[in-house]
Amino acid sequence: MSNTAEKIENKTPLALYICGSVLMGGLAGSLLRVLDVMAGRTLNTLAVFLGVAGLGLVLGALLAFSRSSGKSAHTALFCTIFLAAAGYLIFVMSALNGLSGAWQRMLLETSRTYDLYLITLLKTSAIFILFPALLAGAGYVVAFRSKAMAFALSWSLCSALALIAGWWLVGGFCMAALGVGLTLRVLILLLGLAGAAVLVALPNQSRLLQGGAVLVGALAIGVWFFTATFNVDGVLADGTFGRLVYRDTGFAAGKPVAQLSTLRHTAALYDDSDYGFVLALDGRPVMFGSRFHTARTLSAYVPLLIRPEGGRVLLAGAEAGLYAPFLLRAGVADLSYCGADSAVVQWFVQKDAEVCGDASCGLEDLKRGSFSGHYDFIYLTPEPVYMRGAAAYFSQRAFNRVSEALRPDGIAALHLDARGLSLAAFASVVGNMRSVFPYMQIWSTGAHDWVLVGSHTLITADAGAVVQMFEREQVFKDFTRAGKLSIADALVSMVCDERGVDQWLEGRRSAPVWQLSWASPAAVFNSQAQPVLPGVLETARQLDLKRWFLRGVLEADIYESLTSRVARNVSARMSAVIAVTQMSMQLSGDAMRNARAAASVNQQDALLVQLSESLELEARRRIKIGDYKGAIRCYENLLSFSEGSPQAHYGMGYCLRATNDPQGAYIHFVRAVVNAPEQSDYRLELAEAALAVAQFAVADKQYEKVLEANPEDTRTLLLFAKALARKDRPDKDYKRAIELAERACRLAQWSDLELGLGLADLYMDAGRVMEGMGLRRTLKAGSKPQLP
Repeated sequence: MSNTAEKIENKTPLALYICGSVLMGGLAGSLLRVLDVMAGRTLNTLAVFLGVAGLGLVLGALLAFSRSSGKSAHTALFCTIFLAAAGYLIFVMSALNGLSGAWQRMLLETSRTYDLYLITLLKTSAIFILFPALLAGAGYVVAFRSKAMAFALSWSLCSALALIAGWWLVGGFCMAALGVGLTLRVLILLLGLAGAAVLVALPNQSRLLQGGAVLVGALAIGVWFFTATFNVDGVLADGTFGRLVYRDTGFAAGKPVAQLSTLRHTAALYDDSDYGFVLALDGRPVMFGSRFHTARTLSAYVPLLIRPEGGRVLLAGAEAGLYAPFLLRAGVADLSYCGADSAVVQWFVQKDAEVCGDASCGLEDLKRGSFSGHYDFIYLTPEPVYMRGAAAYFSQRAFNRVSEALRPDGIAALHLDARGLSLAAFASVVGNMRSVFPYMQIWSTGAHDWVLVGSHTLITADAGAVVQMFEREQVFKDFTRAGKLSIADALVSMVCDERGVDQWLEGRRSAPVWQLSWASPAAVFNSQAQPVLPGVLETARQLDLKRWFLRGVLEADIYESLTSRVARNVSARMSAVIAVTQMSMQLSGDAMRNARAAASVNQQDALLVQLSESLELEARRRIKIGDYKGAIRCYENLLSFSEGSPQAHYGMGYCLRATNDPQGAYIHFVRAVVNAPEQSDYRLELAEAALAVAQFAVADKQYEKVLEANPEDTRTLLLFAKALARKDRPDKDYKRAIELAERACRLAQWSDLELGLGLADLYMDAGRVMEGMGLRRTLKAGSKPQLP
């Protein structure tokens, strides 16, 4: 062998290892993205994943060091490593649905613990990365023992750079452009083709090796098409940890009807019979077609209650799209966003337009922005603090950056989600903003939602401009959807200014926000953890509304009436705060007494609205697991302070019917229809309940009302027909029943077999046996009969 050939052979292991390191780095980055979906994008997840990867590297290196000798088999070993990595990645992709199901089962485990979470996280990390790390460690030793490089330090640095390059190039750039599923398929293809290329590069090739290289290349291409059947991107919609954290907000279950995956986020849209739809971001339900609008609406409008004229506005953070539509409807003309994926923002804007029935506010009204320039207000809308990387928005450095981008009289606002947040970390965030801005306000917009506002000038609002903003039809509709909130209900959410903040922070222990990413998973599973609820700042509440909410050009009597109503509603808010706190402590009896006290003053208090939503969600959860008595208790509590809630009466009727109390079910369905006469579903349930208690006239009226709204509803036509011909009905009307059933069949053009069989049964019940039997035979033969 010539000197040149020997040099090439000596450097071959180095070239192969660099290539393999790039691919392994991309593989690790892609699989971490999937693990983040299942276990949450926290520091815990990253630490366990990297720990397992490091263990695999060490074990693989030790194994290879003890087994390898000589240089003749180095190239063949790299071929084995590439092919083994490709094969294992195929196995991982095929197992993703099962792994996701294992995580999903944790949602239903009432005895779930943090230890169980860590064990599941460790197992999943081992399945994802342990074997590829073993291969990478073995490859390192194989390449190093070839003496391709003289110094171990230089070789190790080269290896680390190759891994980082692969993590960034494949796990970052390619995943953003192609998506996770397609990126993993590309990696399998590249590993397979790399194995085939190594076979070609082997010295002294025989025809057998050449044929093997062709076969391996063909298999790699075949696997490309085979792996297209694996629904990897569908797994990304199953954000287990996000749903665990947000179990009080709602739970989007089942298969999404549409989804969108970007480099860091997955937005999934679920069809829901109760909510219209649920839009989840990384598993967290963040937008509902109906209900659960209160906290989001208030959080969006807090900066506008201070700067109703808007001006030049910047939304910064991953959840910018959640709040952009509100600002556009309020008249903000110059609105920019940054720190959010454009595709996700577009989803939010489109779905919000569906909720509001207003397509005038679209993505074309938004533009990309940055922290350069002078803004009237900047609204920070990051992910929850426990998410890896989100802590950067809550640091003093971040507030300094915002301060530099504001006009001298501009305001900064921050939406802070307190789920999983410790009191010390909350104090740290408040203290960071207070150290930058001499003037400050804290607003409580929900049971877990806070808005912090800071400025370099005294924070004041023009009452006349705020009232004028509320006179906009779109703004009024927003607050109607949020629980029929008024200006007074919104203003009562302001807890304190900088004086109250200083009083509350004095002597209080704080902790760095970044530590929350370590502590939040444990807090999620700790039922004894004390959440940051609205009550933590009630001792610092200030009642001098007129100090900052100035009358301006507003008429004096209107201003006095408004401020008086706010003062009255404060007492309701205080009782509601106590009720929310007691509910978190499992003191439901005391909580309901305080909720009733708050409702006697102001039934539209935002916290009461959210408390009722939480009770309803708990009732629905109990219904799903078959605990109807527990659901009844939830609805009883809800109706004790929200008597006119049609949803509560409907749920109560459903549970009573399931527990064999038809009379009670009938009464509650009646109340549901009285409070929501436009709901056809409620009327149909009332009709069924009325038939069960022999109230046939009531049932007929409900069917007629539904058919008035939709005369071509074939299902209702058949139900009405069957009701008219019930055996226990004394005033049967077979003629009308048959007419209704025949009309339903004509409308459906005989495409619905159930309608045809129902008509045949009516024929036979009415004594027209031959017609009924003939119709049955015709339908079962697949023919379409002709009615006279």
